[in-house]
Amino acid sequence: MKTDRYRVYQLALDQLERQGKKTETTEFTHQPKGRVTMPDGSECVNLATNDYLGLSAHKDVIKAANESTDNYGSGARSSRLTTGTQNYHIELEQQLAEWVGKESALLYGSESELYTFLIPLLTDKRTVIFADNKISDHLLQGCQNSEGSLERYHHNELKHLEIQLKKSSTGNSRLFIVTE
Repeated sequence: MKTDRYRVYQLALDQLERQGKKTETTEFTHQPKGRVTMPDGSECVNLATNDYLGLSAHKDVIKAANESTDNYGSGARSSRLTTGTQNYHIELEQQLAEWVGKESALLYGSESELYTFLIPLLTDKRTVIFADNKISDHLLQGCQNSEGSLERYHHNELKHLEIQLKKSSTGNSRLFIVTE
């Protein structure tokens, strides 16, 4: 019985392989500063990671993470929008604001949280949002959460975007372009 249940997946994988569409993961070793060592021994910069600056291996970041774990425990908690702002949120925002020479700063816990709430803050009912067809789901969710109208343009095709902009350009509209 169990074998039959998984046979459909094996058939799908076999079909992908016949079509030349089956992909395999690549094994590599993480190195400091966002670098990886590939199976052939070559080194590359991993630009597909959230650690492309290599800060996860920085001694001060590791020390701060250990202190935070000692003080607050480990694990991702719910967002501050759900469970409230903690003292460490306020301290970090104050330090960041001072560091960049601004009056204040506001941090979001994830890319999803940022886009979901930031885009609606920057747009209103008069806004026409022009979004690349291949933006991430997080960005698209933020666009859809806004009060503005959403227009899509072909991926990386500036001529198509220009045509869209000219069609929607009115004195009453605010134009907002979203791309990655």
